[in-house]
Amino acid sequence: MRFPPLRWLLCPVILLAAAASAGAQSRSDDASRVVLRPGDVLRLTVWQRPELSGDFTINGDGTIAHPVYHALHVAGVPIAEVEGDVHDFLKTYVVEPQVAVQPLLHVGVSGEVRAPSVVLVPPNTSLAQVVAMTGGPTDRGAMDRVRLVRDNREIVIDLSGAAKRGAPLDVRSGDQVWVDRQTSVLRDHVAPLASVAAALAAATYYGFKRH
Repeated sequence: MRFPPLRWLLCPVILLAAAASAGAQSRSDDASRVVLRPGDVLRLTVWQRPELSGDFTINGDGTIAHPVYHALHVAGVPIAEVEGDVHDFLKTYVVEPQVAVQPLLHVGVSGEVRAPSVVLVPPNTSLAQVVAMTGGPTDRGAMDRVRLVRDNREIVIDLSGAAKRGAPLDVRSGDQVWVDRQTSVLRDHVAPLASVAAALAAATYYGFKRH
């Protein structure tokens, strides 16, 4: 019995590894192009300098809400450039600064979720993940009709497992996510009509008794 050459067996493994590496590189490139907006947070970790480390909110004027970092304007600047700017700025205080920079984007999640709120998430966080961070959908939540408001445009996305390829599944700074309510003929139409009919019947009955 002849076995296929080893290189034939390794080809699929190599192709899968190359595809995974390309995907990771693409996501890393996307993260480096992220820009911060007012309301976002910049997480700075400066080695052995806790007084210069922490989570700092971006002010309305685009600067960092911190007495030391206030001179830095970071809103609208690609995060890769922000890293360089922070590193150069810290040379005033540290001889050889070692700093890790992480952007945290603010995203509003509301509608049929268990704990509507504004969440802070790193780049490459998916819409499904931010919904999960707010407790997930309620029993009435319709995950096949999730509304994403971005740049004054509304997009309806199916997150029930049948999302279309190419849909914008990763969040961006300032996104507003709304989970619709499931429609029910009995709850939304029949029950209200029954309540109206009952109210009319009661009014008619008491009106008849008065006469």
